[in-house]
Amino acid sequence: MLQKTFSIYGDEIENTQFFIEIGRKHIACFSKNISDNALTALEFFQLDSYEANEIETVLYEVKNSSRLFTTKFETTYLVWNTAECVCIPKTYSDATSDHDFFNLMYGEKEATTLYADALADCMMVARIDNPLINSIRNYFPDAHYFHQFYFLIKNIQHKNREGNIIHLIFYPDYFTILAAKNNQLQLIQTIAYNTPEEVLYFTLNVQQQYQMLPEDTMVEAYGFIVQGSALYTILMQYLHHFSIVAASAENFAAEGFAENPFHFFQHFLNYDPS
Repeated sequence: MLQKTFSIYGDEIENTQFFIEIGRKHIACFSKNISDNALTALEFFQLDSYEANEIETVLYEVKNSSRLFTTKFETTYLVWNTAECVCIPKTYSDATSDHDFFNLMYGEKEATTLYADALADCMMVARIDNPLINSIRNYFPDAHYFHQFYFLIKNIQHKNREGNIIHLIFYPDYFTILAAKNNQLQLIQTIAYNTPEEVLYFTLNVQQQYQMLPEDTMVEAYGFIVQGSALYTILMQYLHHFSIVAASAENFAAEGFAENPFHFFQHFLNYDPS
């Protein structure tokens, strides 16, 4: 069942950049100014898990509830928020080896396509079901494709921060964790969770596996995490240097954004294809 949980619109939406992010249990539609990267509108839909061959029906329902689907935009970007994505060194990445790697990691799967994006010395490679691709092309034939991991890693590299950094990006029922040491990616993965304890356990386990001492590791959270919630409380209690990333009001060009904590939408600001 599709549920629209956010509908935020600014006064000037047309001729901006349009992004549509497709996840396991959500679809986010948002627009951004080309000049200053500010968010001008956002629609967020939650839904039950669906099979790839059901995406046509899902998109049809989204279109019927969306103002942004029928708005004219300068450019459209499709962001895959899927679990089957890996970072492969460029020297080991080609069509054949990437295909073999995915079969080894995730098992063989028919009717899929690999998408690869270059990022510094690695390739971000994602495996997407063909029904998802075909349905998206029907609505947005000129869209440019990226994976969520591409933008998150690019943002970390651009900031060039020293030391140990862990980012936790929350969606309803799942989160993405990114770990970096001295600006070098260690891990990026999307994980489903049912309880706050699961998030805490996984984060502590990453710190242990990658030898990131808790007292020397900054843990920064954003996305759909509510201050004062059980999730926030347990992470604040057990993680050293845990904080919510503070977003600036100047990054939001619609009054409706201010009715919510700005950090809810911080990850969408990081989606910069330039």
